[in-house]
Amino acid sequence: MALFSEYAVTPDVFNESCYDSPALCDVYFRQLLEVFFSEGLVRNLRNGEWQAFFSTHARPWHSRIKHILKNLTDAGRLVPGNSALDHTPQTDREWCNEALESHKTTPLNGIIVSDAIERTYRRNPLVESVNRLSQSTCAWWEPTNSSLRLERTISQYKDALTLILKHAKSIMFIDPNIDPAKSNYADFIQLLEAAGNRPPQSSQPLVEIHRKSLRGSGKSAPLWDQQDMENTFRNEFGPVLSQSNLKAEVFIWDDFHDRYLISNLGGILVPYGFDTSNKPDDLTTWSRLGRSVRDDVQREFARESNKHKLQFNFTIP
Repeated sequence: MALFSEYAVTPDVFNESCYDSPALCDVYFRQLLEVFFSEGLVRNLRNGEWQAFFSTHARPWHSRIKHILKNLTDAGRLVPGNSALDHTPQTDREWCNEALESHKTTPLNGIIVSDAIERTYRRNPLVESVNRLSQSTCAWWEPTNSSLRLERTISQYKDALTLILKHAKSIMFIDPNIDPAKSNYADFIQLLEAAGNRPPQSSQPLVEIHRKSLRGSGKSAPLWDQQDMENTFRNEFGPVLSQSNLKAEVFIWDDFHDRYLISNLGGILVPYGFDTSNKPDDLTTWSRLGRSVRDDVQREFARESNKHKLQFNFTIP
């Protein structure tokens, strides 16, 4: 189970007439929005035709539908999905079929529908009614599952970070020991490659790398010479970043300990940082941060932070 999930939603979920009462509709809406704005992304099927459907079709939509779609867009949580069927869906069942076909190309965590549509797909575990998401029979709806055990390998790191690397507008890699010249950080460059591997029409993310100025640990650890550090980072990361049309700003702080990945889509505590291990039984536990904690960590490592002293910074390439 990933720390972040991508869902498709059929339009009827936002149709008030599909619920027994407006009050019940609001209850389910609050449940969905809490997840969508914490660990969830919503696939904008057919490159935005799904979103346009709400303005081109007159139904008793929920009164906040325009506000919700705008907020999802502004937060970067409404993400594009290529067209799958050979025609634009006109019914909720066709939108569900579009989502199922889209899933075959780029996997979804789940498809959320109304009760009426779910009856048609009852044997498909990927499709579930908004009314029954919290029931134990829905294996993929686990928004409270905020921790993940994984091996310390770059393949598992990339799997766990797929949605962030693919869709985040900003990504902060915070690890006091990131050193591209060391073998245990040799795989880190693959995370940068994945962040820059986006379709031509997509905007590239703002990438930041944060580490300490000491090269090593303990009170006797020497300072890493600024010019040597810049040369090392540029030589190792520069070619890949240039090829991806991506830039990374590196921030060097006096000292810190905890390791994080912070993005506009969410934050993760990564206790071992981003180094990898070749030991097959070497595990780590990543935990998703709440929004307020994510924001606090982001402020801690902002340029104007008063919690750490910024020694210097530089941009690659």
